Order: sequence, then C-alpha cells, then structure tokens
Amino acid sequence: MFLDPRSPVIEQYRSLRTHLLAESGNKSINTFLVTSSIRGEGKSITSCNLGIILAHNRQNSVLLVDGDMRIPSIHKIFGIRGNRGLVDYLKGESELDSLIVPTKIDNLFILPAGEPQTSPSELLATSKMTDFLRMEESKGKNHYVIIDSPPIISTTDPRIIATYVGGVLLVVQAGRTPRDVISHGLSLLKNVNILGIILNNISGISPYYPYRYSYAYGYVEYSK
Repeated sequence: MFLDPRSPVIEQYRSLRTHLLAESGNKSINTFLVTSSIRGEGKSITSCNLGIILAHNRQNSVLLVDGDMRIPSIHKIFGIRGNRGLVDYLKGESELDSLIVPTKIDNLFILPAGEPQTSPSELLATSKMTDFLRMEESKGKNHYVIIDSPPIISTTDPRIIATYVGGVLLVVQAGRTPRDVISHGLSLLKNVNILGIILNNISGISPYYPYRYSYAYGYVEYSK
C-alpha cells in the first residue's frame, strides 16, 4: 500500500529518508539496491514508498527500477504497462529513454523489468548494466536510483547488482523472518556496502528484535 499522507507510517519513511540522505551524502551515494532474504517481506512496496518519499523533495528526481526480472511487480503496483523495460535495454533491443515511464507523482519515474526471464543473471552481468548505472550516477547528487531486486537467498541476481550500486538496504519483516535466515542473507552480501536494515511490520516487541517500537517501519544501521 502506498503512503497515506495522514498515516503515522509516513513519518517513519521521512525518518528513513533522513538517515538515507545523510548516509548517502557523506559518501556521495545515489544508487541503492533494496532486497530481502526471502519473498514476502515487503521489499517491493518498501522500494515504491521510498521512491515516493524521496520524490516529495522537489529538488530530487527518482528512478525506480524493477530489477526483479523473474517475478516483476513494480508495474502492477503503479498500474502501468510492464511488457518492455530493463530486459529490453540489457538485450540491446531498445534505448533506455524509450523504456522509462513517468508516474502521477512529480519527480518519480519507473523503469519496468519487462517480460519475465528465467536466467536474468546473465543479462545483469553485462557491461550494459554498469553503463546504465554510471549514466544515472552522472546526473547529479539530487538524482536517485532505487532498484528493487529478487530476494538475496533464492537467486544470484541481487548479489550481482549489489556490486554495482552505492549501497544496499535489506528489508526484514519483523516477527516473521527467523534470525538465522537474516544472518544468511547478510552473509551473502559480504564485501558490499550495506547501509542498513529496514524493519517492516513492527508492532510492540518482536521476539526476534530486542527493541520496542510503536510504528510500522524502523531503520537499523548495519555495521559488519
């Protein structure tokens, strides 16, 4: 569900935005990967809402990329066409500009995944992906790229993308994802820049997390 301006959750996303911009500003980071350990933790909705809250700043422009070329969903969430996108660019079949779709939200644009693929890791490992991100990074400090990827444990795709971006955010559904699964997911992201863990669906005290929260989202800085 998208952010409701009247919801207390939006304040937590604003807090996340503040943390993220502070962290990225210190290290000149404007490309981010959002992933999770397993499916069903809310990474795609988190990616969308993060893109929306970043785009609320009129100085920013945001490109939300559906990097889950196995089971794409961003186009469905926004109700836009999804038959052409990142896949077509990586295959060299379309120019990037022709694939980017504007949204009803000012400053927010979407690059859909395109038709689902069975082996997208081969496409992600090409120079086209790195060229794409370098081009986006060159657009300045107020241009942000958020890539929603498949879960880290089930495929190699996010591990490939993680080596290209400035920072990684891991989404965890509080009270659902076992601690050993989270640890395994983090271990697969070694040698990349993990900016933090986004705790999703927090209510009261979770048996997995020794902190009390009174809101639906939380952000935990990660240090190896």
